[in-house]
Amino acid sequence: MDEPFKILIIDDEASIVELLNYMIERNPSMKATTTTDPADAMTFMDNEKFDLVLTDFHMPKLNGGQLVRYTRLASLQNKDTPILFITSNPEKTEEFVKTFERIHILQKPVSVKKLSSYIIKTLMAM
Repeated sequence: MDEPFKILIIDDEASIVELLNYMIERNPSMKATTTTDPADAMTFMDNEKFDLVLTDFHMPKLNGGQLVRYTRLASLQNKDTPILFITSNPEKTEEFVKTFERIHILQKPVSVKKLSSYIIKTLMAM
């Protein structure tokens, strides 16, 4: 079997992280790295190449916009990695979709079917 796709999950709500992790880990071709702290996510991105980043936008300490800027401008390994905002307030994320490439938005609540479809479509396009 080939290496599994690596997906980084970031959300300040532990229950969301657990749900996304459960969904991803059910598929043997995907491996999730999870965190509730965006600062930890930056460290993970410094040390590992991911195939996809799933993140919330509104988080304490560091928001999703700051995380995108870091990923696109400072992370050598992940500057081209697709990023999916899963957020209840998509209007705040539209600026990043227009400014940076490979940024997408799904509005909470999102169905497992819709999220799965997006993940598979994104990973198969690689």
